[in-house]
Amino acid sequence: MKNINIIDGHVDLLYLMMNQYAGIPFGDLDKGPITPKTLSAGKVSIFVAVFYCPDKFNGAESVSHFKTLLDYQGRYLKTLTPVLTKEVLISSYQAPAQTGIIFLLEN
Repeated sequence: MKNINIIDGHVDLLYLMMNQYAGIPFGDLDKGPITPKTLSAGKVSIFVAVFYCPDKFNGAESVSHFKTLLDYQGRYLKTLTPVLTKEVLISSYQAPAQTGIIFLLEN
């Protein structure tokens, strides 16, 4: 049986990138707890990343803040493949060099 490396990234990668590495695409990130090099070195198949929505965005502001997070990830996390289908999930397991990403909404 093949080992499958999955990280539940309560590193809040998107929050970290937006606040400490703004404007740097993930593919170019070379510091911080999660980088392309650390994922590759760990042969990580799937990375679970958090969309962190602080309580201050509850209520009327929640949709616009969530859209901001979606837009940012679409622009800066392009090197990670969103796991949206069974085929992508299987591909991520079979080729860890192509790390898949699953998003988790956290409030």
